[in-house]
Amino acid sequence: MICRCVLLALVCHKLGWGHHLAILAKGKIVAYQMTLGVTGACGLLVAWGLVHMGMGMFGIGLSFVLIYTIMTVERVVFAQYICGMSIRYWALHIVSPLCLTMLCAMVAGVLPIVSMPPCFTRVCVTSALSLFVLLGTSWRLVCNCEERVFLVNGFKRIRGRLFG
Repeated sequence: MICRCVLLALVCHKLGWGHHLAILAKGKIVAYQMTLGVTGACGLLVAWGLVHMGMGMFGIGLSFVLIYTIMTVERVVFAQYICGMSIRYWALHIVSPLCLTMLCAMVAGVLPIVSMPPCFTRVCVTSALSLFVLLGTSWRLVCNCEERVFLVNGFKRIRGRLFG
């Protein structure tokens, strides 16, 4: 379970990474870095509190998710004030398509788990189905038309180099 929490925390962290880079490029980072530093330090207190309440390793994982989610929100809010980046645009064009893509892949991955007995074939079917749905929904929901053209042209160049 802690691995899932750490993976979810990493996804939350990466959702605000572009905003982080924009703030760093702007150069007005004093208040931003102090805020993130205090939040990060509070992560230890949150982890300790959750472990003390009897949650064990899951509490540590949950503290990762909570702190990285808060830090992502801080990044997005600071990017709005420092760089003029829209929170609404981020929510509608970044977070929503990614969450919908993740939900579709997760549902596709659960179908073989509930319908097949535990075996190596189920692992293969689950992985293949999740990957297929992830790629398909990413292509339609996450990539815009220009990005699709760029990717298709890149695949054509690679294919040309590999197969002459």
